[in-house]
Amino acid sequence: MFSRPIDLHGASPALWSQLRLEVYGVDARQHGWSTRAELDRMVDWLRPHSGSRLLDVGCGEGGPARYLAAESGARVVGVELDLELVQTARREGALPPLGSGVEIVVADARRSLGLQSAAFDAISCVDVVPHLVPLGPVLHDWRRLLAQPESRLLVIDPVVPFGPVSDAELRLRTGGVHYELRASADFSAALQKASLQLLDEIDLTPEMLAVADAWATAVQRERQSLLVLDGEAAVQHQLDFCRLILELGCSRRLRRIAYLVARGHGRA
Repeated sequence: MFSRPIDLHGASPALWSQLRLEVYGVDARQHGWSTRAELDRMVDWLRPHSGSRLLDVGCGEGGPARYLAAESGARVVGVELDLELVQTARREGALPPLGSGVEIVVADARRSLGLQSAAFDAISCVDVVPHLVPLGPVLHDWRRLLAQPESRLLVIDPVVPFGPVSDAELRLRTGGVHYELRASADFSAALQKASLQLLDEIDLTPEMLAVADAWATAVQRERQSLLVLDGEAAVQHQLDFCRLILELGCSRRLRRIAYLVARGHGRA
């Protein structure tokens, strides 16, 4: 995954699981902003069902993909660039076994995925789109992969600008990794160029702020344990990150936006 509000990789698996369950309402080994309630909303938005096929772009360790497969009965293919992340998840038994309805493919989502055209009934891309540059070819490839005009695409962008963000704030927000900040109007224009139909635009910023606040509370409570595991600098960075998310979100300068999209009838 690309979006990690909290990095507790030095923490014990038991503590990881405890904190995720507390913050997200489900332990799906997620690192982003997706709570159990949001995963359930994704089922409603994407309408997967038994026998349908869902592509999850930027799937991380595959936990949310497994959750969606279990809740809907759909077959899910996850795409993840970070080979080490996938291998670690496999070693720890976090990825579902073969035949469970979930398959993880190591690939670079910034390029054509080389998957069969019209192979999927829905595509999700959660908190990864700021890394997909240039965006145009990616959207065209996703449209190629969708099977029907009514097939759906869900893209959640965690860094949609609505106000000024300083260089220092951006460095802390992105961890020094390049993020492409796209205004919602620019994203809508890119969808139109790819002959994709925007159905709805949903502001998920309040939910993101609730997760950031929950992480800050959990880290403060477990501070002594985390100091032993990760050290003072790492723990302070985690708290500073959460406070920044709260500041940027409450001031409405950076928002987390979900774009619900249909393939549509037009030609790509």
